[in-house]
Amino acid sequence: MRLNTTYPPIIVGFIDSILPLIVYKAFRYVNLLHDIQR
Repeated sequence: MRLNTTYPPIIVGFIDSILPLIVYKAFRYVNLLHDIQR
């Protein structure tokens, strides 16, 4: 991947660990909205 050449490995690992959290929280948030609309 080109990320390793443009960013230090620490930042790449940080992004790799943060992105799943954001996706997970967004997924739960959307599920909550759907539950409210029912």
